[in-house]
Parts: sequence; C-alpha cells; structure tokens
Amino acid sequence: MAHFIPVLTILFVFIVAGSSLKCRDCTSGHKGFCKGELFQCPPRARTCIKINALKLIGNEVSKSFSRSCNSDSDLCNQDFIMNSGRGNKQVRITTECCATDDCNRCKAKKPPPYNATLNGLICPVCFKYNTYDCLYEGYIQCRGKETECMDFAAKLQYEDAPEFMFSAMGCTTAAGCSMGQKIMPGTRIVEAKRLSCRRAVPITH
Repeated sequence: MAHFIPVLTILFVFIVAGSSLKCRDCTSGHKGFCKGELFQCPPRARTCIKINALKLIGNEVSKSFSRSCNSDSDLCNQDFIMNSGRGNKQVRITTECCATDDCNRCKAKKPPPYNATLNGLICPVCFKYNTYDCLYEGYIQCRGKETECMDFAAKLQYEDAPEFMFSAMGCTTAAGCSMGQKIMPGTRIVEAKRLSCRRAVPITH
C-alpha cells in the first residue's frame, strides 16, 4: 500500500497544477490597449483581470491598459476616480474580473465618465511632482460619487522611465483607498510613503 503514496502525491500535484487559471498578460502605458499572450497563473490567482485607465493633467490625456492574473478580490469590478484639481487633474480607472480560462481577452469597458455634478462635499487639494510634501492648497469641491478625501505620496516609475516622487490630495470614490494607485497600468510603486482616506466634509456655507 505504501508504494502507492508517492504515485498519489504526484497525481495530486499534477491535478492542482493543471487546474490553474490561464489569463492574458500584457501592459500598455501609452497606447491604452494591448492584446497579450495566454499564461498559466500562479495557484493563488483566482481571477483574470482587465484594467483600463485614463489620466488627465491639464490638457494632456494619457491612457493605459493591462490584462493579467489577479489574486486580490478588492480590485475586482470597481470604478475608481481621483480628482485633484478643479476637473483637470484626474485619474479614472475601471476594472473587470472573470474566472475562466482566457476570459480577459475581450474588449474592456471604458473608464468611468467625468461627472461634473457637485455633491456638496469638499476635500483638501494638492498635486506635486518631485516631493512627498504635498502642502495644503485650499479645497476642491467633490463631484458625483466622490465621497472620500485621499492623501497619497509615493516614489513611482512609469515603465522604463526614471523614478520620481509624487504626492496628491483630493476627492476620491469609496474604492479609492482599497484600490489605491497600485492598479494604474504601467506604473510601479517603488516606495509608498503614505496612503490614507477619510470622509469628505460637507460644505457649510
């Protein structure tokens, strides 16, 4: 009987390894789209994910996109918006998860649209490159589903570009702190200094 144990162990490992999810994997930090190749996910991954992002700084618009295996359920099927400057400093991201082989190959949803409707809430606002010290620059009026105030600072790197420091404060949606900036395609957090959220404050006058 004992000689069957190694055989059963090998068979079990084979079954577990063979049952791992397969997902498309790619990142595009400029064109906003990539097709990707099919890869075997690590055992901890339970879903395939697509992330579609739009960043607006003044009149400069950049799009980024990724497909990958995913092990973080908090990232699934979320719309994330951060607004740090009177409608012209924004990050808007949508994510989609699925749980079958090659299910993230399809076209992704567009990032959530900009909602200009003021909701009666305000947050401190600031937006700085090359520093972790984002000093208070007044308040921004939140819009749509932006109900949280975010304070974020980190050293970032865009694909193969040099690392740089960045900090921002502003309005964000409820998913802002659970998702953070870790889902921005083509962006790597080299060093996270702070990421916090608190409820936005109602306008009293």
